[in-house]
Amino acid sequence: MRREDPAGVEQRQVVVVGSGFGGAVTACRLAQAGCDVLVLERGRWFDGDFPRRAADPWLWEQGGCGPFDVRSVGGVTAIVAAGVGGGSLLYSNVHLRLPAEVFAQRWPTGWSREALNPYYDLVASMLDLKRADEPEAQHYWPLPRRAGLLRDAASRLGADEDVFHPPLALDFSDPRVCRTNRFGAEQSGCRHCGKCSVGCNVGAKNSLDKNYLPLAMHHGAAVRARSEVTGLAREPDGGYRVTYRCLLDGTDHAVVATTLVLAAGTLGTTELLLEHGSRLGALSPRLGEHYSANGDYLLTSLGGIEAEWRPGVGPAITTSVRADDGETWFLVQDGGIPALDVLLPGVGVRPDAQDPPLPEEDPGPGHLGVLLAMGRDSATGTVRRRRTCWRDRLKVGWPWRSNKRFSDAERSYLRDVAHVVGDMVEIDTARFTHRAVSVHSLGGAVMADSASDGVVDADGEVFGAPGLFVVDGAGIPTATGVNPSHTIAAVAERHAERLARRLTGDPTWSAPGFATVPAYRDPMPVA
Repeated sequence: MRREDPAGVEQRQVVVVGSGFGGAVTACRLAQAGCDVLVLERGRWFDGDFPRRAADPWLWEQGGCGPFDVRSVGGVTAIVAAGVGGGSLLYSNVHLRLPAEVFAQRWPTGWSREALNPYYDLVASMLDLKRADEPEAQHYWPLPRRAGLLRDAASRLGADEDVFHPPLALDFSDPRVCRTNRFGAEQSGCRHCGKCSVGCNVGAKNSLDKNYLPLAMHHGAAVRARSEVTGLAREPDGGYRVTYRCLLDGTDHAVVATTLVLAAGTLGTTELLLEHGSRLGALSPRLGEHYSANGDYLLTSLGGIEAEWRPGVGPAITTSVRADDGETWFLVQDGGIPALDVLLPGVGVRPDAQDPPLPEEDPGPGHLGVLLAMGRDSATGTVRRRRTCWRDRLKVGWPWRSNKRFSDAERSYLRDVAHVVGDMVEIDTARFTHRAVSVHSLGGAVMADSASDGVVDADGEVFGAPGLFVVDGAGIPTATGVNPSHTIAAVAERHAERLARRLTGDPTWSAPGFATVPAYRDPMPVA
């Protein structure tokens, strides 16, 4: 509920900056606990109007209307989302759990796969996860052709037991029927149009604007879109002042909260702390350290007639292969390139029109192969602000040399898969640009047992700044090696539970229904 002090400044119990996996989860749970929550999101609401034509606004810099924010920050090009729902609007729907052995690497005391599993289960229930090979998922559409091609390639490389279909946050119900889901949002079934990672215009993606955020708003949370944070400062008597600009009319506003939660994305959160840290408290000197690109690597190949990868058909990702030689660990996934009907007509893309084609309809051949990889890089990058001629800019220092063995192993494996799939010519942009491209940036304000090792404690509270929390990818202390959204959301669930207990004074509070959430089996093979 909006309140103002005698000076007319808005007062809130909790302000959450950002509405992605960290922000949406935290806002939802705190609202359910009865807290007064305001969410500030720089992007807009999308409602079936993601860009599709070349002339549409695709980029954030196009008047703050596009969903993509492509940031060239030193040694890394980071692709992040801008919109209510954050990265869930554009990610490839994959939810995988962090293998148990990773928690032994720089994670604070008390964190383990066993401890996090109940929160993973909670996220799986909220997002209604299903694998693309389950009968329900194949009722209207079969697995896309590239899923079989990747499985066959892995088999020929001796990796039969390492192939699996990851859980996806997709609605696989009837694509011809629009229905209201249990959170009050409109959805319809997946149409296999290949456009998951440019935004779903048919409501088939179980993005956060279809579940956590509607539930938060039902419990009283306010979501203020097109509101870009411009300043943070600690108040003399406690609490935090947040200044932000309304991008609709250019007006500036302020709100004071007793608790401030940062969930502006890995780079966004780290940048806010770097820029305003002197006004927030005595922050850790580790701020900006342990950045990870999560080993992201993309190989595009032009194949022969026999390949027919058809990257524009099906969900964006359906199949994964685990690669582990004891020293390097990564995943290879089949890639769907979205919006190829805009960029490269004729490669085999289903339309996302109101009347979906029948399953047996053939969208035509497609010989552009896309292979994606991610893995356990060193997570030793640095995020800093550097002064240029006219303004400060964010710069990521990426240690290419210390990651060379890892990236060479990824590249070699991807090339092997590409050649097994067909007589393919690789287009390896990273090799020629010497720039990491990441859609899974992590770290910068990582969790640790002390301020000498990280920026926030095991509950996400910033060392030296009581009441200030980091709940997004910035707090993850290592590369996940898998698609990180599931871990970010599960970590946020645990952080939110503990914060809700503190704010309500109820040491037993947990998310409604938490005790009865069924266990969800992670299908990834274990070494």
